Amino acid sequence: AVVRTTDDDGVYSDRLGEVSGTFDYQVCETDSGDCSNVASLTIESAMASTEAAGASLGVGEVPEVTELLGSYPNPFTASSLLRFSLTEATVARLVVYDAVGHEVARLVDGPVGAGYHEVSFDGARLPSGVYIVRLTIGSSFAQTRRLTLLK
Repeated sequence: AVVRTTDDDGVYSDRLGEVSGTFDYQVCETDSGDCSNVASLTIESAMASTEAAGASLGVGEVPEVTELLGSYPNPFTASSLLRFSLTEATVARLVVYDAVGHEVARLVDGPVGAGYHEVSFDGARLPSGVYIVRLTIGSSFAQTRRLTLLK
């Protein structure tokens, strides 16, 4: 189950495996700590993404949109899996920047096939803080997400 929030809040994803039923989520605002909102989500026979590190998501499926899907876990303490989807084979670049815009890791830089992709980001040698992940496809597409490293 994926629950999307506003662009500046990122993406939340559960790793439930094959499930069905109704699940309640409580969403808390990080600024104020307000946890008064509760949302119910009903899932009828759904399959969540694979839990194997580095494994493809939706094997054999071609996504409908090119998108930087987010990361898991986020916040993270040592490493995080960054996910993205491509509607067609293309040259892609996935880069992580620190808060002042310096490149700290280039995870993808070259041809990538259509489909769902997952790349591991190792932040063990980096200081705690907010990092920016940017997926770029040529000069026609760029999308960013926030990634938080806690130590």
